[in-house]
Amino acid sequence: MAAIDEDPDTRLRLVVDFAPKTFAAGPPGELNRRLVERYGDRDLVRDSLIFHFDTGVYSGPRSEHFARRREQARSWLSANSSHAVQDWLERYIGILGKRIEDAKIEEERVF
Repeated sequence: MAAIDEDPDTRLRLVVDFAPKTFAAGPPGELNRRLVERYGDRDLVRDSLIFHFDTGVYSGPRSEHFARRREQARSWLSANSSHAVQDWLERYIGILGKRIEDAKIEEERVF
């Protein structure tokens, strides 16, 4: 984190773009936990991580895809004691809930 502190506006963007998409226990999720705990008050980190977590490929109904992501985020929420991480995950879960609702409406219109 010291290297990020030298030029946070530039380096945070790079780190977030390459961060693993997890808050699971262990090294992969540790980076995101530390980013949110230390820099989570910055819009750059808060919003960029959500955008980063939303990228990827999936098949099937969008509502089911978002529902799977929400369940994963809920499991991370129950496993993390950091208030900053819990706040970020609660925000992400709320966004996913809205996306699930929107996707279901769109899916009903298509069928």
